[in-house]
Amino acid sequence: MENTEERPVNPPKEAKIAMDDRQQHQGESQFKRTLSQFCAIAASSLLTLSLGMSIGFSTILIPELYRENAEVIVTIEELTWISSLNYFAIPLGAISSGPISHYFGRRTTLTISTIPYIGSWLLLRFSGSHVWPIFLGFLMLGATGGVVEAPVQVYVTEISEPRLRGSISASVSATILLGIFLQVLFGSFMYWRTLALANLAFPVAAFVALCLVPESPYWLANRNRHDEAQCALAWLRGWTTPASVTHEFQTILDSSTAKHRHHDESSWTRYFRRSVLVPFAIVSFAFFIGCFNGSISVQTYAVLMFNKLDSPVDDHTAAIILTGLQLIASVLLVFIVPKAGKRKPILASLAVAGLSVLLVAVCAFLRDHKLMELKTTGYSWIPSIAVVIAIVATALGIKSIPWILAGEVFSNDVRGVATGLVGSTCNIYAALASKIFLYMLDEMTLAGSFLFFAFVNLIGILVLYWTLPETEGKTLAEIQRQFSVKKKA
Repeated sequence: MENTEERPVNPPKEAKIAMDDRQQHQGESQFKRTLSQFCAIAASSLLTLSLGMSIGFSTILIPELYRENAEVIVTIEELTWISSLNYFAIPLGAISSGPISHYFGRRTTLTISTIPYIGSWLLLRFSGSHVWPIFLGFLMLGATGGVVEAPVQVYVTEISEPRLRGSISASVSATILLGIFLQVLFGSFMYWRTLALANLAFPVAAFVALCLVPESPYWLANRNRHDEAQCALAWLRGWTTPASVTHEFQTILDSSTAKHRHHDESSWTRYFRRSVLVPFAIVSFAFFIGCFNGSISVQTYAVLMFNKLDSPVDDHTAAIILTGLQLIASVLLVFIVPKAGKRKPILASLAVAGLSVLLVAVCAFLRDHKLMELKTTGYSWIPSIAVVIAIVATALGIKSIPWILAGEVFSNDVRGVATGLVGSTCNIYAALASKIFLYMLDEMTLAGSFLFFAFVNLIGILVLYWTLPETEGKTLAEIQRQFSVKKKA
């Protein structure tokens, strides 16, 4: 009798090979999708690198002008302007960046911005013995940085997938800190005028790179340039064909203001919707805390700060270590945000920074009142390490993440302008924090100043705990809905 028992059926060898090929193709496709987005971000990040360099340049220039027999003679008042003029000028560019990027495009705005960057570094290089060219150079650097900040963040938001948006946005913030670190590092052994000339390489490279990447698909769709928008999206999704991104492109069209525009584009009434005012207030407050919690003041006056703390390490070396650790922290944030989100790192960074600056305040108080001799007893490393911990903790949360939020919390029809406006508030806060710090040290002493920083961190924890929602892993539409509906009591 014939054996009718069922036997396990193994897939044919050809089917197994086909399955393996499909899995390999999917892996290659995912890799290409990620790589294409990072290539586009790398081009724009060359400008945020230049922004970081403009901030770090004042850190290495101030000690050069502060010493006796300096090449350029300046007063204390002029020195405080050099430390803060960059920040004061950034809002001028930030306010204009929204309308400019709205009408000319994100990528085009960034490409044009490379020209004043080049002019600024040339002006600083050939500034002579007068202080006014230095003022003008920092004004130009700041205004250009203001034009750059918002379009970069908006460009990142609009070209990246939700699974990558957090890490990619964090990597953009990391490039700012990389620029600061490079300036402090090279400034320790390079003549400051030579350094200004070397900085030209980055905006020149940015100009070339930006000519090779596509415009934002969202912006193109809003301009009814649908074919270009779909081709740009295909480039950003692994250099694929327009037909393969049809579904995602349709979601872009659904949110496009070209399709859902109910009133004239010049109307400002849209900026007073609850879905705009609430996230604007939250992000602006986060910027305020991140600027006045001590990080901006210490970063700007890093070399002088470590001198006042009786650091056991050379002042310039300590500044290099500080900025280097900030950079490492910002790189770690690229991996932290996708896992922990944005809310928890912000609150944790405020808690650690608050306790650290409080420790500095206590040490400074004990030293000033002769209750403890930090330098002679070998305890001078305590406040120095506490400062480093505070700044690194800040870089892991409250300093970087609000910039990510600024690019994703606003709806498509206001994103460019609103991001520029809220970014300008950050730089106003940073300018004020840099401008008043030397006066704070004179009036409040080192202990009182750091006690104030501790209080600001505490206020930040209390307010943001109750007001800041989690946005990581959500689509732009889901994020905006969080701010459109009032919470039930």
